[in-house]
Amino acid sequence: MPRRERKAIVVLCLAVGVFPRLASAEPYEDTQHRFRLDLPSGWQPTPAFGDTDGMVFTRGPVRRGGRSATFRVRIGPPSDPDDVLARHEPELAQAGKLQPSGNGAAKLSAGSALTRSYRRGEGVMADRISVHALAAAGRTYLLEAVMPERDQQRLSAEVRGLLSAFQPISAGSVSASPTPRLQVDDLDASQLAGRFRNDDGLVLVLGSDSSFALDSVSGRYEVSGNTLTLIIPGQGREPFTFAFDGAAGTLTLSSPNLEAPMIYRRLGPGQEGKTSTARAEGEGRLVGTWNTSAKKGVVTLRLEAGRQFQLGPHQGQWSADGGTLKLDRGGGDLITYRYQLKKGFLLLSGGDLDAPVRFERAD
Repeated sequence: MPRRERKAIVVLCLAVGVFPRLASAEPYEDTQHRFRLDLPSGWQPTPAFGDTDGMVFTRGPVRRGGRSATFRVRIGPPSDPDDVLARHEPELAQAGKLQPSGNGAAKLSAGSALTRSYRRGEGVMADRISVHALAAAGRTYLLEAVMPERDQQRLSAEVRGLLSAFQPISAGSVSASPTPRLQVDDLDASQLAGRFRNDDGLVLVLGSDSSFALDSVSGRYEVSGNTLTLIIPGQGREPFTFAFDGAAGTLTLSSPNLEAPMIYRRLGPGQEGKTSTARAEGEGRLVGTWNTSAKKGVVTLRLEAGRQFQLGPHQGQWSADGGTLKLDRGGGDLITYRYQLKKGFLLLSGGDLDAPVRFERAD
């Protein structure tokens, strides 16, 4: 591949988040579209495998030798916020003796919340904890902030900013704003939707439901005029000027970040079959044991030939379709990942993850 073309591929992958980008204070939207908030500088999502109940955000130490702070959003079915707080307290106490320091109510931009606050631990290991519970958007949200007591003064303003920016998204709605309609020469989603591949083998999938997948990245897309915008949850929006030739089946993307326009060609039925066959062969290699390192130790994903899976403490049935891996724990608890299988490792993205995670084969 010419050096110039390789560079264009890298730039595009950086633009849409195939490779990690620098952290910045950007709006965050839950991958399951249940809430959004603005992350202050220094706060990052720290997803855990199998945790589909919400997200934990971590803030690094504000002083040398200090400890991190966390802000957790937990989401559940409609319930009494007071009962939610009462059920949550024993969980907090597992990490140390709690000293209640107050309770009451707070007015958040998302609605009225019941609050409780605690002190936990002693000396330099003491934490200050605030918990807010509110019913909104057809769900119950539990917002928990834990910060080192010695850094409370410096972190309180950031936690208040997180609470103020928190916005529930209505159940059953992918986005709080209407899905934009395609507007180019009466182009509709059924015409643009499909699978496209460029000369370097990068496959772009545009769904008729406004979803997209590009290599290991997935999200939503919008079309307005001649602009195609890829929206990556937790990372932001990347606009491209595009030209679509239905007769030739080509989609050309241009951007100031690209040295030259990139041409994607629609995959026809025969080509789709070849691609699917190749991927099916790869799916057979999914069976086995895969490990990845996490903050709490090694996380193991075990995929059995009989379609049973185990991911940490979770287990159920797995299935794979093309580049999609589905883990079904039963009771409607289904997690869908995009996967990329290469020699010796498995890359997962999407689902409950905000960044691709690499698993190494262990058997």
